[in-house]
Amino acid sequence: MILGRRKRIAPVSLYCSGYDSGYRRGIVPMSLVAGVLLLFSTSAFGSWSQVDEILTEAYGAQTARECSDYYSTLNIPDDQVAAVRGSIARLVEAGYPSGCPWEYLKLAADLSKAGIDLDDLTNKIREGIAKKVSPERLTRVIDDRVKALLEARVFTLKLVENKIKFLDRQMAYSVIADYLLRGVSQQELMASILEGKLEKYPALDSVIN
Repeated sequence: MILGRRKRIAPVSLYCSGYDSGYRRGIVPMSLVAGVLLLFSTSAFGSWSQVDEILTEAYGAQTARECSDYYSTLNIPDDQVAAVRGSIARLVEAGYPSGCPWEYLKLAADLSKAGIDLDDLTNKIREGIAKKVSPERLTRVIDDRVKALLEARVFTLKLVENKIKFLDRQMAYSVIADYLLRGVSQQELMASILEGKLEKYPALDSVIN
């Protein structure tokens, strides 16, 4: 964790809007690739400073400073810092513009504050990069995913209050988020779960005790 920096709100211009020259050309400097590979082989200790170096080389000192001023204030558990580092490294390596790592950082912070593991969001980042979706599309997809996960967490807590037990709470968030994103309403899910009728939602069988 970088110390001695005060919280500062990043300017709107940092937000992802379109492709930058690196993304259009699909060119990533070899030194940057080497730095990205280094991120995957190191421990969580010092991860933020390593991310700072990668962002500086990829997007310049000013953008890296804005990002580090933000993530230096985050209270993300050590076991999740590696996921943050890895996702940012993938975005940089794939040539996405600076707003995408910035948006990812904000969304990761929202999940962490809610006690939701970052594995689900990490998988979405990997999927989007593998499909070579545009920066705008990727930002929209991960934003929608995080909103669904946060909604799923609140919904899951309601079920717990109704004496429903879960085998894996984190997996439950992901499964319920999937159904919410498919357009299934909370009311439908609630009724089916409380009545024990999961034929329409078989994925819930793997997370409900």
